[in-house]
Amino acid sequence: MDTEIKSLEYLLREINHKMNLVTKNYLNSKNITMSRFWVLNKLHSDEAITMKQLQSQFNQFFGF
Repeated sequence: MDTEIKSLEYLLREINHKMNLVTKNYLNSKNITMSRFWVLNKLHSDEAITMKQLQSQFNQFFGF
């Protein structure tokens, strides 16, 4: 069972890594940085957000 869990964890990390590469390549092809993408994604949600809230969340996400 332990080996199966480790195998599953490895596969999930590999999938995550590949998805990150595909996303990064796509964003690069559109000249969009991860920071811009993050902001666009936050603004796309249905709930209203102020600039102060956006900045606070941005700083928390990127560790500023």
